[in-house]
Amino acid sequence: MQPPSQAPVLLFVYGTLRAGAAGGMHARLMNGARRVGPASIRGRLYDAGRYPAATPSDDPGDRVAGELYAIDGDAGDALLAALDEYEGVDAARPARSLFRRSVIAAEREDGTRVPARVYFYNRPVDRLPRVTSGDWLQRA
Repeated sequence: MQPPSQAPVLLFVYGTLRAGAAGGMHARLMNGARRVGPASIRGRLYDAGRYPAATPSDDPGDRVAGELYAIDGDAGDALLAALDEYEGVDAARPARSLFRRSVIAAEREDGTRVPARVYFYNRPVDRLPRVTSGDWLQRA
């Protein structure tokens, strides 16, 4: 008898990991995850130049648009480790990380909320322009 497989981990992506974004990391994500569909999170989105920077927000009107992906158990740890490296996460020195992986409620198009991992920007945003639409792919 095989042990029960681990439930998939949900990952919310909002920038360079999204389908349609420039760069090759989305292809790497698709090798270990499956797309669940569009979603959004409560947060603020900023333009850090070559990539977006999302931060959490207490304001329900602040939304970041993106997509949910399910990462299945067997490949999950390796994929999350690769994504941590891509996002500049330093587990040994979290304060030095460019992004930090957190868990947040992601809202699907049908209104259901699910816990999902997200990479939040871990640096000051006071000098970054805000993406007021909340959608990196639709920024002006």
